[in-house]
Amino acid sequence: MPRVIHIESTFELPFRRQDLWPILRKTDWINRSVGLPSVQFDILPLVEGGSEVVARAKLSGLQLRWREMPFEWVEPEFYRVHRIFLSGPLAEGRMGMDFSELGADRTHIRVYNDLTARNAVGAWFARYLLGPKINRSMRQIMEHVTQHLRG
Repeated sequence: MPRVIHIESTFELPFRRQDLWPILRKTDWINRSVGLPSVQFDILPLVEGGSEVVARAKLSGLQLRWREMPFEWVEPEFYRVHRIFLSGPLAEGRMGMDFSELGADRTHIRVYNDLTARNAVGAWFARYLLGPKINRSMRQIMEHVTQHLRG
């Protein structure tokens, strides 16, 4: 059974979560800031009704495809998404951001990625390339958001 690679960053920012939510809920902006490629989405109708969303992107020369499950969120507490990869080094990913109040004007933010590798190369990619890159980028994003909210 494949092991899940857990990537997590935590931050404490001097703002209310209601002030942080409108900025940090913009997942497309965060993905671009982290350096992830643009994504193309195909909406495929299902025979039984509803639809399936299949996304694709090219990362480091690899063509990635995944089923994008509906985002879950409770404003301004959390959001998360589940992705099932159809190609590439990862088999599955569960990613999200949690916002917890720490008094009147402080918020604890937990950013997490639980990635299941398809194989040993995928595990190495997630653990040694993707994980450190995400953590560095999230620190930069939180510094940027802090500067922005301070004016």
